[in-house]
Amino acid sequence: GGSPQVTSNTISAIVNGGLYGDTDIFTSASITGAIILDEQAGTRIWNNKMYDFSGTVNNTGISMVGIAVSYATGLDIANNLVHSFSTVYAGNLAGIYVDNSGSLTSGLRLNIYNNMISLGNDSPMVARAYKIQGITAPLNNTTISNNSVNITGNGPFDRTTTALYVTGVASPPNRVVNNIFQNNRVRNSSVS
Repeated sequence: GGSPQVTSNTISAIVNGGLYGDTDIFTSASITGAIILDEQAGTRIWNNKMYDFSGTVNNTGISMVGIAVSYATGLDIANNLVHSFSTVYAGNLAGIYVDNSGSLTSGLRLNIYNNMISLGNDSPMVARAYKIQGITAPLNNTTISNNSVNITGNGPFDRTTTALYVTGVASPPNRVVNNIFQNNRVRNSSVS
């Protein structure tokens, strides 16, 4: 019994040639450190290290994600370290990606805290990355606190880069407090 725990793992030095054309994080991510689907209340993803992911194929279908969660209910994502993603040509990069298209069970919270994420500062990476997101999560009975997210590098003018991207402001109470979000990625029209 008990709730699932994904704890104290090191996932590193993963190289993948990638898939072409589909950048959906849950169905064709080239590299994902941990994918959690429909977890139980009380699930904890904590104290994991995910780094040194690299892709070697020059196409737009490569995605790299540290932690991907679908339908978060009563979940803690804490004390994780995600950094050092490099690829020839990335589709989407995300440190923590929570997709919650459903609704949370009443009274259960999504807590994302004490994580460190650094993306965009690794070569030959990221000049052409489509989208870089440090933390993506719904604000639906959610607390996001005490995280440090650093996004750097140069990228195309028309690409989206966010240290924190929140979706749907619904069921309170929501809290985004005591975080350090830094997005120093330079949008450069000469990069394609």
